[in-house]
Amino acid sequence: MPIILIQMIRNGSLYAYLSIKTIWLQLKASMSVLGIKKIWKKGKLLMETLDLEAAAKLLYASESTVLELVGNGELPAAKIGRKWVFVDIDLIEYIRSKYTPKTKGSKCHSTSEVKSGGFMSQSMDRELDNLLAPVTKRKQKHSTTNLKLV
Repeated sequence: MPIILIQMIRNGSLYAYLSIKTIWLQLKASMSVLGIKKIWKKGKLLMETLDLEAAAKLLYASESTVLELVGNGELPAAKIGRKWVFVDIDLIEYIRSKYTPKTKGSKCHSTSEVKSGGFMSQSMDRELDNLLAPVTKRKQKHSTTNLKLV
């Protein structure tokens, strides 16, 4: 059986030649360090299960924050024995649910925008009412006239 070597290039220059077996062993070792166990069926990867530490790393959160999310029911998990078990797909769906929704059209945010509404003093309100009042004089109520009867 021939040994297949893979060139490892770092920063544009040849770093090393590694066999597929070596790469597989390194990958397997790193998965067990991270607490990742792959679920395989007929040679196909179905999903990954993660322990609490790996789930926290995936979410870029502390372990206590992850447990708090589990307690609130925001994050699905199972406690098997003394260990928490997470499914990678569930964690990715949780992350995607936190995306901010895209708006259809972006609005122009002008710095010289005139705001409507606001506070107006009573004197200014009265003054504007007087300016908008009709030009004719109003009839006086309750006024007395000096008329003589003849």
